[in-house]
Amino acid sequence: GMVEDESDLSGTSGKSIKPKVLLEFGISGAVHYISGINKSKCIISVNTDENAKIFNYSDYGVVGDAKAILKELEKKI
Repeated sequence: GMVEDESDLSGTSGKSIKPKVLLEFGISGAVHYISGINKSKCIISVNTDENAKIFNYSDYGVVGDAKAILKELEKKI
C-alpha cells in the first residue's frame, strides 16, 4: 500500500530498523534508505536490476522478478 506519512518510511526521513532478517523486494538502494536499514543482521534483496545499489549492502541478492519470487515463497510458507 501507499505510505501516508514519512514517519512510516525507513531512512533519514523516517525510522531506523534493525531486524534479524530483512527481505527486500524492488528496493533500489538509495543512500537515505540505506541509513535506516544498515543495522539489520541479514539483508536479502530481490531486484530485476543486477546493478541495483541495494546489492552492495545485501548479504544475499537475487536478480529476478519480485512477484514471481514472492509467489514461489508463498507456496513454501
